[in-house]
Amino acid sequence: MKYLGTKGVRCIPLMVLALGACSRPADKAQRRLPAVVLVDPEDGNESLPEQEPNDQRKNAQKLEPGQQLSGHIRSVKDVDWFAVEAAQEGVLRARLRGGEADLVLEAFDAAGKRLVRVASGGAAEGEVLPNLAVTKGRFFLRVALQGEKGAPSSYQLSFEVRSAEGGEEREPNWKKELASPLTIGDDAVGFLGWRNDSDWYRVELGSAPRGAIRAEMEGVDGVWPILELRDSRGKLIQRRRGRAGATVVLANILRPDESEVYLVVRTLRTFNVEARYSVRIFVEPAIPGEQEPNDRASQASWLVENVAAAGVLGDTYDRDYFALRVTKETLVWIEVSPSFRLDLAVAVANSKGEPMIEVNGAGPGAREVLPAVIARPPQLLLRLRAPKAGGVDAAGRYRLKVWTRALVGFEQEPNDKVTLASPLLPLANGAVSGFVHHEKDVDFYRLVAASDRLQVQITSPPEVEVKVSVSQGGGKPLASRKGKGELMLLAQVSAGQTYLLRVEGVKGSDTKRPYQLKLMEGPKPLAIPPSPSNKEIP
Repeated sequence: MKYLGTKGVRCIPLMVLALGACSRPADKAQRRLPAVVLVDPEDGNESLPEQEPNDQRKNAQKLEPGQQLSGHIRSVKDVDWFAVEAAQEGVLRARLRGGEADLVLEAFDAAGKRLVRVASGGAAEGEVLPNLAVTKGRFFLRVALQGEKGAPSSYQLSFEVRSAEGGEEREPNWKKELASPLTIGDDAVGFLGWRNDSDWYRVELGSAPRGAIRAEMEGVDGVWPILELRDSRGKLIQRRRGRAGATVVLANILRPDESEVYLVVRTLRTFNVEARYSVRIFVEPAIPGEQEPNDRASQASWLVENVAAAGVLGDTYDRDYFALRVTKETLVWIEVSPSFRLDLAVAVANSKGEPMIEVNGAGPGAREVLPAVIARPPQLLLRLRAPKAGGVDAAGRYRLKVWTRALVGFEQEPNDKVTLASPLLPLANGAVSGFVHHEKDVDFYRLVAASDRLQVQITSPPEVEVKVSVSQGGGKPLASRKGKGELMLLAQVSAGQTYLLRVEGVKGSDTKRPYQLKLMEGPKPLAIPPSPSNKEIP
């Protein structure tokens, strides 16, 4: 036993009254108290010296459970083999405390087949093999320098074998053929114990009911995990990434018509040899709406007008695509209500899945709206995502709803570019409605002047300040006005010429109350011929 301090027990002044451990005389009651000794847990056993030669498996030095061996690596060509015996089936944990260099710890079976290689710590940091599944019999541990360069280094090596727990992963399980079994509805625990560690679990679907697969992983401190579901061939079905210590969820994945699937837990650069994650998988009734995987435009889940669809955004990499079938040009209103913590962005996408207009200004738990979006056959494509790491809610669900209206009397989003300008199609009273959303939103309209004098009246919601201008071809404005409420714009124009009307949000936005444009001179409505830009809008 080693005492902390230079000679024997060190007197600690703050503990005088509680322990009576200083040098002043003690009364009888204090003398009956047991001695207080501070022990270094790393030095509880005497070290066993390394015995050379042990650079081959046949010359491996025997090491008993609980023994601590002190060894020395002299060069990059030097390797030290150690034979360890497991008295029964269980889990082996080995610790290598490094000296001056970056060392590697490896485990081999009785025939010399390598099982695990751990090389995550840097120089002088050492390595830990937290959970190697062993059967009764002999195994080998090997210590070497990492890489082709390295200085001589001392080290300490120890191991122990404990009984395995129910549901515990069994290393090595880094590939499909070595997967640990996991039953639907049960939990499994394991370590992400080194860089690039992967734990595969084989899940027998068998008589599991039809529905949606859901998998949940409770993370550990310091580890940024990845959770994957793969089919019976090992092909990726869905992947989610998590922040350190956070819960990772795979949800709404339709049960495949296969006898088994694989759940994979892995890490890239982060690891934790002391704390274990837990993971579970089960089948639940499928929720209407999202059907994973739908991370690509070609995998979009179908929407039904006026029927709410639910979904989950599991991480910032998650993309949920939805499609609404369209048989003729129409205007669509889009509304997404997120869970309390979720901060989402909703976009209208082209056929390649690229966003053409996106809103993300409401904040966590707040409703996002895209009003008056033009939809053309065969479909309208939408994309949802959680752009901020702090705005992800893997356990909560959002609700998406769409409905349609006639084209006449409204702007046609997206129309924030000259090439996407909306045709001015007023109602019988000459009014056209549009929305300033998000703040700084820009709406372009194209019109043909009926006379040499253009007069436009715009009425904005009380909290929304706008700037309206008229130009020819998007160049220098011929006239402009800025303000709130009712504004009047006058411009000298040429009859029969095409002009652009630009409405820009200056401050504030409103998805419920539109602004209204009214042409006092009654221009001829102009239908814009299709252009390459317009064709990209679904």
